[in-house]
Amino acid sequence: MRKLNIPFYYAFYHLNMIKKIASAVVAKKSSNNLSDSELYNIEINKAVPPPNDNLLDYYRKWSGSDIQQSIPFHLVSLWSFPLVFDLLAKTGLPVVKVVNQGLSIQINDSLPLTEKFILNAKIKSIENTDTKKKLVVSVSTSTASQKDIVILDLEMSFPQKIINRNPKSDRSPSDVSQLATSSNSSFSKLSFSKNDGLNYSLLTGDFNPIHWLLFYAKKSPFKTTIMQGFGSFSKISSILEKQYNLTTISIKFLKPITLPSPELSLIVNDLPSDIHKAEYYVTSDADGISSNHVVGEFTYT
Repeated sequence: MRKLNIPFYYAFYHLNMIKKIASAVVAKKSSNNLSDSELYNIEINKAVPPPNDNLLDYYRKWSGSDIQQSIPFHLVSLWSFPLVFDLLAKTGLPVVKVVNQGLSIQINDSLPLTEKFILNAKIKSIENTDTKKKLVVSVSTSTASQKDIVILDLEMSFPQKIINRNPKSDRSPSDVSQLATSSNSSFSKLSFSKNDGLNYSLLTGDFNPIHWLLFYAKKSPFKTTIMQGFGSFSKISSILEKQYNLTTISIKFLKPITLPSPELSLIVNDLPSDIHKAEYYVTSDADGISSNHVVGEFTYT
């Protein structure tokens, strides 16, 4: 497992985001009971500079990305995460209780290295179940010369209690399905060190303490730190982009990756389709029992 320590002073790069997360953890705000129509009206627009060269270089090394002439599309979390956090703060929903269920990215072109990004964040869809409010938040990254270079859709849920509904499961069958390997499957190794939660935090500002603060994480059901979902997505994307020219990619988070996780397998199966399409999953083996941590699909040219 390659060891890479990100400089701690990178935390100052994300100081504003750290303050927001700390305030949310302390405050534990509850819902303002906004209606769904009011939630749909929330929108945030912002212009941000591209990441500096040093941070970009560390990110490439950490994720394993070989993309040099542009910004890797999976670094979109760096500027999208603060925007999504600000949007969720406006909803009044309990930010500290959010569960990241998955994401999808549409890649229309390469992200330029030096142009300012023009961002737009809004709620794309809302679904209410007996126990959860599910949101899909969409973040578009554009420049002055090109619109919607990358479009990120984040799937998240918040706990809620709704009365007078018939109980039902809100887990789709695909979330728990076991994916079979075939003769055209490809295999890659994937690993995360005990410091990778902190490393990814320093690179992107995702400083939720369950990813890097062990004494805090020990109070969670996992009893240890877990990898950021977007962090695992970054390393998966870096492996896939070496073999495919990706146009879309999605991921569902099934079971957290605990830290450290030195031996994971990324398995890719081609799918029968009129377009180039494949599915993938990340699995681990413990005591002879195989577990799926994430599943996803991607299209390519």
